[in-house]
Amino acid sequence: MLSCLSLEHKGCLDIYEFEQLPAGEYCALSYVWRGVPVPNYTDEGTFTVRGAEDGDPISIDVLRDIVWVAGEEVKEYLWMDRIGIIQSDRNDKAWQIMQMFNIYKESTCIILPGGVGRLAFSDDDTTWMDRAWTLQEALAPNRDDVIVLYSHNPSLEFEKCIAELSFIFARQKPIRPERTSIPAAYITFDDVLTVTKYSLKKPFGFNQAHAHPLLNARISGDGQLQAVWQCALTRTSSRPVDMIFSVMHFFDVLLDPKEFDDDDRLGATIELVQRISAKSKEKKATGTLKDSDFWLCAFYFMETSRQISTFAEFPETSVDGRAFIRMPNGSKKLVSDIMVERYSQYTRARVIPYFLAEKSDPGIMDDSGYYTFTARYIMPLAYVKRHPPFANYPWGLDQTGEAGWNPSQPIITADGTECRPTLTIPYSLMDTPAQLPHADGWGVYLGEHVSFDVFLLVGKHGQQGRFHKVAYFSFSRSMELSDRSHDRQAWFPYVCHKVKVCIGGPE
Repeated sequence: MLSCLSLEHKGCLDIYEFEQLPAGEYCALSYVWRGVPVPNYTDEGTFTVRGAEDGDPISIDVLRDIVWVAGEEVKEYLWMDRIGIIQSDRNDKAWQIMQMFNIYKESTCIILPGGVGRLAFSDDDTTWMDRAWTLQEALAPNRDDVIVLYSHNPSLEFEKCIAELSFIFARQKPIRPERTSIPAAYITFDDVLTVTKYSLKKPFGFNQAHAHPLLNARISGDGQLQAVWQCALTRTSSRPVDMIFSVMHFFDVLLDPKEFDDDDRLGATIELVQRISAKSKEKKATGTLKDSDFWLCAFYFMETSRQISTFAEFPETSVDGRAFIRMPNGSKKLVSDIMVERYSQYTRARVIPYFLAEKSDPGIMDDSGYYTFTARYIMPLAYVKRHPPFANYPWGLDQTGEAGWNPSQPIITADGTECRPTLTIPYSLMDTPAQLPHADGWGVYLGEHVSFDVFLLVGKHGQQGRFHKVAYFSFSRSMELSDRSHDRQAWFPYVCHKVKVCIGGPE
């Protein structure tokens, strides 16, 4: 770790090695490898680290600003991955990745949205929210121990908004100009997210699709892990596999980075889900199984992965850019833009998951990515015709009424598929209920979101009994009924109960 006192008083970069983390005595940096454009000159110069030459040079001016903040927070040391990890040693990097969560958990985290070349202004369009590792860095510490350091300009919109919010303005801490390279300030990360969530301001390039799930992920309780999955979806990395290593600790799972190639995001994803399921089975005896561990509820509204359809399409990776996904028509689109334009409603509240027939049986994922579980309800469907996809589904549909859904009307899915239930009599009254009726596709009940019941539309794929997710659909719930009154909803007579399904693929 870097000694803050040595840099502050002697102008020396003294690095100390510890056998154990000096918990509570250090700050840790969260920054992007390649940040905002830097000036052609700096007061005290820059330096690079062997093995990390593809990142921005580290500004001594910025380091001094950081050290001043560390002093204000009464911290003696500074941990920075560029310095704390032997960048040219693969074994050391793998070991450090496994320790990273605890490093940040025991720290006061200083976020540098614009990187280490210069402090960002609030109107800079940074990529901090798009990088994989910054999620763990912001969530691992205590909420009050995460702060944002930036160049201070009272004339910018973010600072004006802060000034209008007295309860936040009182917590903003300007840094004395004579102690730093430029006028600067720092503020809690929660305050930055609050401004982003409740206004149209986009400080540091953060938007509402970033802020909603991240705030939810920072609050312990039901739905927290759904939000972690959603946050991970909007991020990318130069190494695809890091997308999984950066979130594994939130699920109490520790994968060995040396067991996966840099590009093996799919293999690491499958291994993570298998470990989550195994831990869920261990917890069921104590009654601590959490439905919100399941990724199905976090991703159902996004573009479906072609490799593992219970997940959303994986973002394309880069060392410095934003998280893009490949759309069905071949175009590329920012994940955060999709969530803002089409699905922002779904990031504001969690899905209450009811898809498992028995909570004590979380199902299992095989090595090819097929997830097998006993579904609480499935609805056999016959396809009728196709319509254009709905950009604002289900709010763009007229699905009102006391019953929540009129069985005489067709079901329209988010991708524009029109279908109808194939059951003509309630499944519970069939002579041989184990015999499933013929269907073109199946609606697998997922759970409740706000005032809707959500189903996944799955289609047959390949081997007998295997399906892949195609789209989703939902019914508005009757407000006269309690949240768990499934048997009184209009769709209930058209579903089969406790059916084992296997969803994955299709590629």
